[in-house]
Amino acid sequence: MLCRTFIIVRVLLKRTSFINPRADRLCRMYGCEANYNYVVKCLFVDYPMTLITVVFFVSLAFFAYGLMILES
Repeated sequence: MLCRTFIIVRVLLKRTSFINPRADRLCRMYGCEANYNYVVKCLFVDYPMTLITVVFFVSLAFFAYGLMILES
């Protein structure tokens, strides 16, 4: 089930404007890779509070599910 969430996250990251041919060309000019880490860093620069809130609630749900598994 966790693998499915990673697929959903990758699809959502692909839909941003930071992973396109122009971003790839700029990254090659400056010597970095245009991968998912780059997209997350760009999103943190543009939308810091929104991304922190989303990460908080996703991690809260993830750890609550893990705690539920440990109790049973």
